[in-house]
Order: sequence, then structure tokens, then C-alpha cells
Amino acid sequence: MNAAGEGSESRWPAGIGCMAAVTVNFDAETLLLSEDPTFRDRQKSLSIMRYGAHRGAQRLLEIFAEKDVLATWFLPGRVAETYPGVVREDPMVLEKLDALSLRTRLREIGKK
Repeated sequence: MNAAGEGSESRWPAGIGCMAAVTVNFDAETLLLSEDPTFRDRQKSLSIMRYGAHRGAQRLLEIFAEKDVLATWFLPGRVAETYPGVVREDPMVLEKLDALSLRTRLREIGKK
């Protein structure tokens, strides 16, 4: 379906038909532990969440890089501290974007 309507030209540049926003909510085991601290004693449940943090997140990063997909990752500070290998040494990852002006944010994002 043409976003501009029947018989008119597409609003998308260069014949692009659609767009998608890719976001990753990466909580690892922090969500489980915040809901129920007794999960600390459930090693099987925690191991599943930790596997995702150790291997699953790395696989996503590799696939996104291979396919040249830009993605926004949302993660609690505790996850960044616990799994520093997932947080790449990328200025956009390490900056607090909410502290930047809109103009600076757009300029920084445009570099990617």
C-alpha cells in the first residue's frame, strides 16, 4: 500500500516501502529479582536469564552489525555494570542522551 495514497508518489525516499524501529529491552535477571528477591535461590531460572545476557545479547549485536541494523537498547544501569561486555565502547551507548539538547542528539545520531 502506498503511504501517500492511491495514484500518488511514495513519501518514502529512494523507493523504500516501509521502515521499522528495532528496540531491545535488556533486563537480564534484574526484572525477576526486583519482582521476587527469592529468585536468587533459583539457580536454574537465573541461569536461563544469564545465558541470554552472556550469549543471546552478543548474538543480537553480531546479527545487527552483519545486517547493518541500527537498534536502540534499553537497559538498567545494574545490567551495564554486571555485563559490561554487552555495552560496547560506543559514545552513543555511554552518553546520557536525556542530558543533551535536541540539536546535539540529532547530530550525534546522524553520525551513526
